Amino acid sequence: MIVGNFPSSRKLPFLFLCAVVLLIFLPIFSASALDEKHPTNGIIYNTVENSSLTYECSLSSQKDLECQFVQVSVRKKAKPEDLLKKIEIAKKQFPDAVKELKDKDCELFYVLREISEGKITPEQALEKTQKGLISDKEKFVSSMKDLSQSKREDMRRNMENLSIFCKNRSEENYLQIAKSEHDKETKTCLISANHFSQKFNWVSDYGDKSHGAWVVENKPEGPCGVVRLDRFEADKAIGSITLWNYSARKAITNPKGKALPTFSCSDMDQNEYPYSWEKVRDYKLGCEYIDFSPI
Repeated sequence: MIVGNFPSSRKLPFLFLCAVVLLIFLPIFSASALDEKHPTNGIIYNTVENSSLTYECSLSSQKDLECQFVQVSVRKKAKPEDLLKKIEIAKKQFPDAVKELKDKDCELFYVLREISEGKITPEQALEKTQKGLISDKEKFVSSMKDLSQSKREDMRRNMENLSIFCKNRSEENYLQIAKSEHDKETKTCLISANHFSQKFNWVSDYGDKSHGAWVVENKPEGPCGVVRLDRFEADKAIGSITLWNYSARKAITNPKGKALPTFSCSDMDQNEYPYSWEKVRDYKLGCEYIDFSPI
């Protein structure tokens, strides 16, 4: 039983009923609108490098946001302009390479080259090599027979360069090995996935237009005093959906420190990397080989 002198619902004017419904459900609509004022989940694309961020965020309070990220990046293992550096390193390694090269190593290079060129079978290679050079004969035969055409061609090219170096142990022949390796690296793409989490605070007066942003909550970390300056900024709304852009950047507060014994903190990347909800470009890297990288 309802206590009170209320009129029958059939006698209530239509507008009055609408007002009652709005008063009841207005808190729900308001909460929903508030929730849409922060990033929830999605994918954003790096506009400078070949990478993307998948994110999932939730509010821990009205002005605190916690997000989980997965960054996926694809990049070339080496660039053509890296060749000069590769050659300089090889020149320094050359004297030790000559000292460490053994006759038994060269013997193995010769038979592997003949296998890759189809001149002998893996079984015939075992008969040509001295005892003990190939320890696991069954595994050797199996691995040679399982080679794909592309791997067989890679092996042929590598063994040819190594065989030439064995016969004439000159610096020029050793540098040719480095050049061949670099050539393959320019055709190799590294794929990596990195998971991390961030906490953000709402800053209402962030930016020139005072439109606000979710700015990462961070303190200096490590010997370089790295401070993250990442942020989410609303771009535009489509219906009830807000589309967000992201900016990633770090600042070094201790540039005189050492990240590694041979790496100065002042050399760390402090550039800004914008991410957009809109994929603004296609990626054409020309990868003939794929390697998976932890970083």
